[in-house]
Amino acid sequence: MSSKKTIIILSSGALALAAVAIALAPQGLEAHASGSTASIVFGSTASSTSAATVTKSSFTTSGVTVSSITATKAYSSGSGYAARLGTGSYVGSLKFVFSGTVSVDSITVYAWTYGSDSGSIIKMATSSHTSYVSNTISATSATAYNYAISGSFTNLTIATAAAGKRVNVKSIVFNLSGGTTTSTTVPTSTVSSSTATSTTTYSSTTPVSSSTSTGGTGTTTQASVYRIKPVVASGTTVNVYNVSYSSGMYRGSVVKTLTKGSYYIDPEEVSLYYQAFKALPANYMHYTSSSLSSVKAKAYAAYGTKARLYTEYSRTDGYTKYFPTLNTYYYTEADIDVDGTYAKSSSWNRGVGRLVIVPSGAKCYNDGAFITKTTDHYAHFAEFLNRYNGFGALFNGQNGSGYGSWSQATTVTYAI
Repeated sequence: MSSKKTIIILSSGALALAAVAIALAPQGLEAHASGSTASIVFGSTASSTSAATVTKSSFTTSGVTVSSITATKAYSSGSGYAARLGTGSYVGSLKFVFSGTVSVDSITVYAWTYGSDSGSIIKMATSSHTSYVSNTISATSATAYNYAISGSFTNLTIATAAAGKRVNVKSIVFNLSGGTTTSTTVPTSTVSSSTATSTTTYSSTTPVSSSTSTGGTGTTTQASVYRIKPVVASGTTVNVYNVSYSSGMYRGSVVKTLTKGSYYIDPEEVSLYYQAFKALPANYMHYTSSSLSSVKAKAYAAYGTKARLYTEYSRTDGYTKYFPTLNTYYYTEADIDVDGTYAKSSSWNRGVGRLVIVPSGAKCYNDGAFITKTTDHYAHFAEFLNRYNGFGALFNGQNGSGYGSWSQATTVTYAI
């Protein structure tokens, strides 16, 4: 998306936001004001055990058009009945392909557990957010589960995470971002003020947070540990900002640009890339415990010394106990090199360095993925603060000592 916001800097040096004016989409496009929704609705009645495979006739839509659907171990008794994902022996999934682009701030799934199944998970990904975001489904009647997936996409996949962990899905609600669902054209938003003395213009994906403290004179108070909201790409590149405090306010300057599809191995660049594109760089390959050996060989053959591996977990024990409260306990472990030996030959050892990426984020921030780095195999971690030179101080993890507990950073606004 290419929409921009104009931020007005008052003479006192503080940032002021006025009313947002949303331009209408060009003629022939279906425009949605920010805060509106679109939906795919199945039903609130559980389907029978003899239900048929889900088809386009199994649901109704509002605000979006589904051009095709791929159902794998997903069943419905017909319109008005919930979709059941999975069986006792297989995971289930639904992939929706839309006739145009859907632009959202988040997605909500109304779901509940099937029968006596427990520990069920619904995970979600889109064509632009290719790493799964997950929620544990514990309700026994249709309940809202929010997914921190934003941006534009043309297809959506929901799936269960394990066999025998079935779920019922009533509906999927798209919390639209004010873009269009039939075109990639996005309206322009502007902010203006008659009291302004200067203006700064930057992409709408540049973060603005209301959690920064403000002094009585209108200047921003400097925080001891600060972060910025994740910078999300609106195209195929994203800027990396060095954010520092000067003259009563935080200022950001562009120090580099990351490009979608490129290879990255530096932990900070990998973290920034994930925040921007909702996926790991192209040189990361997924593995499971059974495929590790073959994937290592395949990765090395494809990427050489830039080969990196990742996998996912869903658990609440171990080192996640030392993190802030997470929205969901489903996370990615991405390998990083800490001693210069990673992928130096086809038989390399994965070592002790990891990025731990929680796509759904931490409840205390709720603005994107929560990312930490460990260089000693989970004994200690450093939180990523979403900016250049952005890893914070170490805190104790599993069996770690000497650095204290995790503490929350202040989210700050900044001018460019």
